[in-house]
Amino acid sequence: QSSSLVCGSINYRNYDDALEAVEWLRGQAAKYGGNPDKVALYGYSAGGRTAGDAALLGKNNQAVQGAVLAAGAVSKHVLHATPGSPPFLVIHCKDDPKVSFSGAVLLESDLKSKGVAVDTLYFPTGGHNPYSHKEEFYGKLNTWCQQTLGVGRPVQGPGPTPAPTSTPTTTPAPTEASTEASTEASTEA
Repeated sequence: QSSSLVCGSINYRNYDDALEAVEWLRGQAAKYGGNPDKVALYGYSAGGRTAGDAALLGKNNQAVQGAVLAAGAVSKHVLHATPGSPPFLVIHCKDDPKVSFSGAVLLESDLKSKGVAVDTLYFPTGGHNPYSHKEEFYGKLNTWCQQTLGVGRPVQGPGPTPAPTSTPTTTPAPTEASTEASTEASTEA
């Protein structure tokens, strides 16, 4: 079994577009070497909200097996969460000036209270750019994909979670125009 990912990126207007993309991706997964039964949504900022909403509202062929929200929050659709909802990974910086950190904490609490599995990665700094913590961000994302979907690099036991740092990196911050207009859907290959 392969441990790679097949990814698709969409332009969207709302969660309905994301749900249609999930349905399309499932139908095309085999063509691209993916597994239609292992689909997760990933979104940054407004894309995170869209990915979260779509994950909670998707049914049948539009259902997903997980959702990753980076600097995003879910709207009132969290009311639709049930113990059968897909697991979430919520990544957020506590000093985010655009999307309130308290919204991420509330989302985590609301989902957990409804029986949804939630994993988090919270950074003390980074503003609206959790990618500035490159190693921790991608390490956590890889671990979550491995544990939730069975894809990604093998993870060596639970081990200690690295402490977030505020050391600047050379990774450029995503721009609003390029990141808020796309949500990615991934499938296991």
